[in-house]
Amino acid sequence: MDEKKLFKKIEATFGPINDLPEHIKIENPPFMELVLEVWDGDTDCITLWMAHYYRQNGDLCPDPRMGITLDMKNKTASPFQFENIIGYRNADTPNEKEDQACFLGDWLENIRVQGFPDQLAEAKG
Repeated sequence: MDEKKLFKKIEATFGPINDLPEHIKIENPPFMELVLEVWDGDTDCITLWMAHYYRQNGDLCPDPRMGITLDMKNKTASPFQFENIIGYRNADTPNEKEDQACFLGDWLENIRVQGFPDQLAEAKG
């Protein structure tokens, strides 16, 4: 998926990136909670971490978790890391970048359909 389309899809799902808090947990039963973390690198580059978490033997386990670089100046989103119960993969090849971008596009659509954006508005107060 195109990096500009991914950026638009992220903002369509969660609203303006700059309006997101540094950390927010969105509860939306019966689905796993969704956690968003926004790490400011500088004004032009932000890292967004997205994850669903479940508990196993008292530990929180991400499944999945993705790291996404957001270029605020050029309005692009580029996944750089994917993690699930099996392991993690860095997006260090063109094929892996494309696989992660496609997964992110599908995941954002699922998040939207499952009603997480409405719950985000409530969680932000």
